[in-house]
Amino acid sequence: MQRLKSLLTEHLDGKKIPVQKCYAIYNQTLIGNFIGHRKVIASRHIGSPGLFKKDDWQNLKGLEQRKWVHERYEILVQRFAWNKNEEIPIVPVVHGTDSAVAYKICGQGFAALSSLDAGFYGKGIYYTSSCMYATPYFATKQTPSILVCLISPGNIHPIIEDYREKDSFLGRPIDNGYQCHYCLTNKDGHPCKKPKDRFYDEFVVANEAQTVPIFLFTIDKNNIFEIGKEYARKIAGDDDDKPPEQENRNTRNDSRRRDKENSKSESESKKDLNEPSVDIKKEEEFKLISDMV
Repeated sequence: MQRLKSLLTEHLDGKKIPVQKCYAIYNQTLIGNFIGHRKVIASRHIGSPGLFKKDDWQNLKGLEQRKWVHERYEILVQRFAWNKNEEIPIVPVVHGTDSAVAYKICGQGFAALSSLDAGFYGKGIYYTSSCMYATPYFATKQTPSILVCLISPGNIHPIIEDYREKDSFLGRPIDNGYQCHYCLTNKDGHPCKKPKDRFYDEFVVANEAQTVPIFLFTIDKNNIFEIGKEYARKIAGDDDDKPPEQENRNTRNDSRRRDKENSKSESESKKDLNEPSVDIKKEEEFKLISDMV
């Protein structure tokens, strides 16, 4: 229990998150996919680095800022002892959503989302290492939840382009030779330009086998909205975003598809978790872990 508390509060910026319940997730199929994909990418990095481990981001504009983003990623990786001497590091991250969607992801993987997010920093599944930064994605949900996941980012492409710029990565697929887009942001969601500023991060991966859920936290809706006000911002899918028109249409369509998933009843989603391949264990009631928040 102490390790879980440490993970949430010290590594995932979750001290203020009003947790109600915590579930430990064990999905043998998703774990197997995660391990298998990581082995494949490691083999490709070693055998064909020119194809799968490119570093041509060093030829792009803003090199000093990109180097800083890349260095901060390396620092994050090194915070976890298990990454020592590993070709493909593993990083704990969070994904905010509604409980109904979270339950389905735990049972079926992130393919349950039906589509990739045509987000500001690339097309894929989005994660962050900060629970607070993720609040816009779950604070207004009917039953807000946080999924704690492990991801294997592989070779990252450091992103510094603002989604409002002409050469942005909005809706763009992960570049060839990379397995993840990584961006450091301010709390308003725009790329952080000054290293001394308080910054957050966004991971974008396209392959669902790069991630596996390990914990699910259900959140007290009455308290999280006020706590998350500081981090309120436009997110991909908001109708008032003004990116190029075609991308705007794509983003709204993705948002509608996610809303359709949210409309499925929580009881139906819980039913998915009762399949033999999934073991979800209630660790503690809120009273027993109230010192975590």
